[in-house]
Amino acid sequence: MTEREPQGADPQDETPAATTELTDKAVKGMAAMGMRAVVIRVLGLAGNLVIAPLLGPSGYGIVAIGMIFMTVSRFVSDGGLNAAFLGRETPPSKREMQAMVGFQMAATGLVAVIAWAFVPIWGSNAIAIALMASSLPLSVPRVPTSVVLERDLQYRLIIRADISEALVYNALAIGLVIAGFGVLGVGIATALKALVGTSILVFGGPIGLIRPSLKLGPLKEQVRFGVFFQLSWVLTLVRDEGLGILIGVISGTAALGAWSLARRLLIVLTTVFETAWRVALPGLARLMEAGESTKRIMEQGLAFAALGTGVPVVGLIATVPALVPALFGDEWSGTVTVVPWMAGGMMLGVPVGTVLVSLLWVKNDADRVLYMGIPSVILSLGLGAALLPSMGVEGAGIGYFAGQATFFVSCYIWSRDLFTPRAVWGGLAPTIAAAIASFCGYEAALRMTNDWVGIGAGLAVGLGLYFALMVVLDFPSLRRLGRLAGRGVGVATA
Repeated sequence: MTEREPQGADPQDETPAATTELTDKAVKGMAAMGMRAVVIRVLGLAGNLVIAPLLGPSGYGIVAIGMIFMTVSRFVSDGGLNAAFLGRETPPSKREMQAMVGFQMAATGLVAVIAWAFVPIWGSNAIAIALMASSLPLSVPRVPTSVVLERDLQYRLIIRADISEALVYNALAIGLVIAGFGVLGVGIATALKALVGTSILVFGGPIGLIRPSLKLGPLKEQVRFGVFFQLSWVLTLVRDEGLGILIGVISGTAALGAWSLARRLLIVLTTVFETAWRVALPGLARLMEAGESTKRIMEQGLAFAALGTGVPVVGLIATVPALVPALFGDEWSGTVTVVPWMAGGMMLGVPVGTVLVSLLWVKNDADRVLYMGIPSVILSLGLGAALLPSMGVEGAGIGYFAGQATFFVSCYIWSRDLFTPRAVWGGLAPTIAAAIASFCGYEAALRMTNDWVGIGAGLAVGLGLYFALMVVLDFPSLRRLGRLAGRGVGVATA
């Protein structure tokens, strides 16, 4: 990069061939993983639409308990090791992979044993939860293959395994529930789903089956990173679930229902974030190994992430005053008021969280990530609790927004060495454009007498104004996003 770059120059034009190739692989991976996420979400929704009415609220509640149990157990047993090996410069050795499999197999096996120990106490419903817990150790043998493939930004086999799992689960769960097995059928389907996904990855992957080892010495260098990595995710869990608990206790179940619906509407944003983060960690690591500077990664990555986040944020905020009444009825006014605050907060937090946090993890600065997140969580919960009695669920939304704004500022304070003026503008320009476009689209949707017309008006005004403003504020980044999106769409549709 020259010292003085002509105004309006496209940074992409100066990118070395090696990093261009890696960028292409990352974009292709993100597009493919994005399509995977959409397919799995659709399959999951379709399955739930059939299974939930058959099981009823009580039976489906047992399934929900099992899912929560699995999520927490998987989080704890991972130990942050997968991320440590994805971001590290050198690939894991065979001894490290054996130790990783041994540790995770022991942890998940203990969880499964504990779950089965409750069967004599809780009866048949506990068998379903125990079967779901048994899927955890069945999933462990695939981990080394997944790490190797993701380090090389190769996602085809992973996607095949994930979608095969979803298809097998839906077919078995629906069939067994209809056949009269009830929640037990869901437990059986969950265990067999894990077996199918593991078989595809282990026998179709490049390294085969890794023998587990309980000699954990090879993992000692990854332990510190793993601890801080896990604690960072615990902070996020405390914020999100803590706000839900506060809403239920202070404002009641109606407000909690409005909050829960808002979170479901925001799933398009969380899906984008999950997909981007999964590709960002190994992608940024490989770019740095190829010689790309961290400041250049921040400049281009933050602009790309902020621009991409702005599209669903504007689309949702601009349509929500008409979308919610059209789909769910007028009694969900609390959801209409809280979505703009939550989506606006995500506009501030998601881009910097995806790029900077992944970059710091690659640099083995997981402790810095943890410290950056603490003030935002404290403010979100504290301000949310203070505003809930007078403002209801909207107060929790304001608390969430303030926390995400604090996170953005905290990121700058803790990582000022990585924020060049171009990186700051790359993050702020889409945020400014999204704020203006969202407000105008929201007002346009609100003024329409027909909700469906309001959805169309809000979408047209919001997205049209967003792209028009980005042409003025940062056209080079917008042009680059268009190029990358074009490549990604081609890969995804193929």
